[in-house]
Amino acid sequence: MEFGQVLVAKGSYSDFAYHAKLNKKLQHLRSRCHLVTKDTKKYSSKNKYGEINSEDYDNKTKLIGVLILLHAERDLALAETLKLRARQRGKLKKSEEKVLSTRLKKACKTADKLVNVTQNEQQWITRAQYLAFAKLVHSEYLINGKRFKRKDNAKISNNLALVFAALEHLKNLSLLSEEVVDNIVNKYQYSLKQYAGNLITTPEINNFIVERVQSDENKDDELVKLLLDNGFNMKKITTSTEDQKATTNINWRSFNAKIIDAEVAQFLEQGLSIHPTQITQYTQRLSKLEKALDRHEFFIANHDDQDDIDEMVENSSENNQIILAYIKYNILLTSISRERDLFTHLWNQWLKLNTSLPSKLTKYKEMERIVKNLTKYLSDIMELPGVYSDDELLSQLDLCKLYMEALALYVDAYRRLENKLSEIESLDEILLPANLFIEFCPKLTKRIENGGNSVITLAEYEKEIMVAA
Repeated sequence: MEFGQVLVAKGSYSDFAYHAKLNKKLQHLRSRCHLVTKDTKKYSSKNKYGEINSEDYDNKTKLIGVLILLHAERDLALAETLKLRARQRGKLKKSEEKVLSTRLKKACKTADKLVNVTQNEQQWITRAQYLAFAKLVHSEYLINGKRFKRKDNAKISNNLALVFAALEHLKNLSLLSEEVVDNIVNKYQYSLKQYAGNLITTPEINNFIVERVQSDENKDDELVKLLLDNGFNMKKITTSTEDQKATTNINWRSFNAKIIDAEVAQFLEQGLSIHPTQITQYTQRLSKLEKALDRHEFFIANHDDQDDIDEMVENSSENNQIILAYIKYNILLTSISRERDLFTHLWNQWLKLNTSLPSKLTKYKEMERIVKNLTKYLSDIMELPGVYSDDELLSQLDLCKLYMEALALYVDAYRRLENKLSEIESLDEILLPANLFIEFCPKLTKRIENGGNSVITLAEYEKEIMVAA
């Protein structure tokens, strides 16, 4: 088992459900590693965990490494559950603080045991993952387990930097999936930025990681040696003062803004450069845009040097709000396009269905859910700053929304559509994506005309069934 698979599960616990799953896995592993004995009719476990050494790992079974790793993860799971409850409540109880500290300290000892037992591991990939896991566990303890006001910033940031370097290298070698790496990085990136000295941009984070790998302080670190001996080639990103202050211009309707944070600009550019033709590509585009949104919100909340921003742009607060609205606008439009494609797919399935009312009713419910999503997304767009004050854009969005409502079987849909069309003087300049406004919405009119009666019949049929029941 890769340590990444274990860590990704963190943060998704439901009370002690994950803890219980780990216990079951540990029971099976103990049995396979012959660490329990069966005593006639009664099952009594004799835990020989403390007696395990590197010879057992080398000569008996490599599963011992997984067993020890899961022991550490079980303590981390309980600690994570306590942290989640504390966030919901607002703070940790005193009893929880003690348990959290104890469990994380125990996890550190178990992680050290893992490193010691697997010291002769010949597969550098496995050894590197165990070492990185141990460093991550120690960082978790120093951040959340050691109850001191002043944290060991240097040790925390150094450990996290080396873990990030290992993750990036394993990902580049296709030994860890991008999803696994992103989950771990997203969980600990804020801590790295905080304890390394308030790093802001992607180049700053990249350069800090490279510096820690190349530092004399870490020249004897086993993880660093493994990375350097196996093709680690992460390079520093050269940035001048001007490059660091480089801005990206946004021209959106009547608004102009400048993106100051390079990471926001990078994620936004990556997201907008993806032109989906499949549903999975919508997910990729949304992922990048949502990262841009998270990063920009972080930038607004944490950027201390307000005077520096004011030198670069006039009215920095308004500038930031324009960027925020622009990113949200693109996220919502992408979500609408995704739901539109899903609806088209379902509609084609609908047309191919036989005359069985129950099967068509099921498909109708799926389409109804999508239409509700489309209507909700359009309403959210119309409420964005910069949109609700733009009469021309708002009119077209409102018309799109009415098409969706018509599809959702609103009683006066046709009348409202006709009234809205008569209100809009000109559609010479289309402001919305062509595949939404020009291609999709007009086709809905024909679909409503052709399929509306059968859909209404199904809706009435469903009501009759409910009344009869």
